[in-house]
Amino acid sequence: MNINRTKADSTIQDYQSRVATLTKRCGLEINDENYYKKLVEQLLSEKSQISTSTWRKKKAALVWYLEKNNIQHLADSLLAISSEGAIKKPNKTSACKKKHLTKKEEDTIRQELETLHDVGDFWGLQLLPITELILTTGLRPIEMKAAKLYINQQELHSEIQEHLGHYSGSYPVLKIRNAKNTNGRSFGEFRFVDLSEVSQRSILAIRLALLHVNKARTTENDSVSFEDYYEVLRKAFSRLVNRLFSDKRKKISLYTYRHQCIANLKSAKTPLSHIAAIVGHGNDLTASEHYGKGRFGRGDAGLVKANTIDVGKVKLLFDKKVNKNFQPTQN
Repeated sequence: MNINRTKADSTIQDYQSRVATLTKRCGLEINDENYYKKLVEQLLSEKSQISTSTWRKKKAALVWYLEKNNIQHLADSLLAISSEGAIKKPNKTSACKKKHLTKKEEDTIRQELETLHDVGDFWGLQLLPITELILTTGLRPIEMKAAKLYINQQELHSEIQEHLGHYSGSYPVLKIRNAKNTNGRSFGEFRFVDLSEVSQRSILAIRLALLHVNKARTTENDSVSFEDYYEVLRKAFSRLVNRLFSDKRKKISLYTYRHQCIANLKSAKTPLSHIAAIVGHGNDLTASEHYGKGRFGRGDAGLVKANTIDVGKVKLLFDKKVNKNFQPTQN
C-alpha cells in the first residue's frame, strides 16, 4: 500500500539529486525498459562501499522515486532490504548512546528524580514526568511539543472533528504528530496511542509532562521556544546521568526511554506492526533492526496499545525481508 506523504521541499530536492546521480552512474535513459530495475541494482552494487547512513539516505530517495512513479513492487522490495553489508561508522549520535535501560538504571534515575522533585528542584519537577511520558508511550522527545492527551471520547470529538474516523480504540488516548512524516519514515501526519490499560499514576505523569512542555520555561521563568527548552532539558538530564553513572561508556539519554518502551512492547510479544503504529514507524522492520531488543524488555501489565486504524497504515515488510544478495525482478 502506497501511503501519501508530505515532504519538505529540501527533502524532495535531495531525493531528486540522489536519483539523478544514480541514473548517471548507470548511463541510463528514462525510456530504457529496465530503467527502474537497473537503478535498484546500481544502488545495491554500491552498498558495500558506502556508509550505513549514506545507504539509508540513498535508499529513501530511490524508494520515494519508485513510489512516485508507481513502481510499488520494486519500492516494497527495496524497503525490505536492511543496511546489513554497508560500512558501519560508529558516531556519537547512536553508537555511544544506550538502547535500553536496566531495571537498576531505571529505578536509580527515577529515585533520584523523585528526590529532586520532592525538594522542588526545577529540573526534577520537569524530568520526572517527562521520562515517564517517553517510557510509557515511546514518543520521540521532539514529539512532546505537539502531543495531546484526551481522557474521553467527548474531549477528542469536540476538538478534532476531522479525526473522528481515525481512532478506534479506548480512552484515555494520546494524539501525537509524527515527527518523521515529512521524510517518509512514518505513515501519516498523526498517530493515536491507546492508554486505556496504563496506570493512573502514569496518566498523571503524562498530563504533568505535557503541561511543563507547553509552558516551556527556563529556570529564570522565561518563556522560550520548545527547541530551546528541549536543549536545556536534555543537558540537565545528561548532567544528572553523568553524576549517577560516571563510569558508563554508553550514555543514557532521553531517547533511551523510547528504546526501552519498544523493548518492553517486544517483551510482551506485541506484534511488530502494532509497535510501529505506537511509535510512528512507517514499516514493521525499523523497530526490529534499530531499537531496543525484547530480551531487555520488561513486558509488564499496563502497556500502551496501538490504534488499529494506524496499524493498517504500516507497511508489512518484516516477513518480506530479504538477504543482501536479493536481486529484484520486474514483473
